[in-house]
Amino acid sequence: MNTLSQTSMPVHTAPADINGAGVDSLYFGLSKYQSMSFAIALGAITTSAAGVVTFQQATDSTGTGVKTLTFPTKYTSGLSSGTTASTLVTGATGLTIGGTDDNKIYLFDILAQQLDIANGFCFVRARISDPGQACVATIVAIPGNPNNAGSQTSSLGTNARGTTA
Repeated sequence: MNTLSQTSMPVHTAPADINGAGVDSLYFGLSKYQSMSFAIALGAITTSAAGVVTFQQATDSTGTGVKTLTFPTKYTSGLSSGTTASTLVTGATGLTIGGTDDNKIYLFDILAQQLDIANGFCFVRARISDPGQACVATIVAIPGNPNNAGSQTSSLGTNARGTTA
C-alpha cells in the first residue's frame, strides 16, 4: 500500500504571524487512524521570540478535559540548508522555538496509543503558544495508518474533527 492510500487529505491552519495569539490546530479524533503527523512550518523569527510547541489530548472535539501530551520524536528540516535531522525527544511536553529556528519545518508523529485511552482521551491537537515577537507559522495535520477502512468507530471513539478550544 502506498503512502497516499494510507492517509487522508491534510488539514492546516493558514500561515500567519502568531505574535500576540499563538495558534491551535483543530482537535482530531484518532478512532480511524493509528497516528497523526503534525508538520509545523516556521518563517522568520525574531531572536528574542520564545514560543512553545505542545500537543494536547482531550475526550472530545471541543477540548473537554484537555491535558498536555508527551511526544517521542521530532524531525527537523532546515529550509535554507536542505538538511534533515531526526531527534528522539524523551518525555518532553514542549519544544521551545526561537530565533535560531528561522525557516524550519518540524514534523511530529503522535501515535494513538500515546493517548490516555483508558480515560477516554481520543482527540489530539497541536498548539504553538504566543512567541512574544513576530513569527509566521502554520500547522498541517496529516492522519496516517488507517485502522479497518470499513469501520466508523473503534475503541478510541468516533472520528470527528472539532474546533479549537
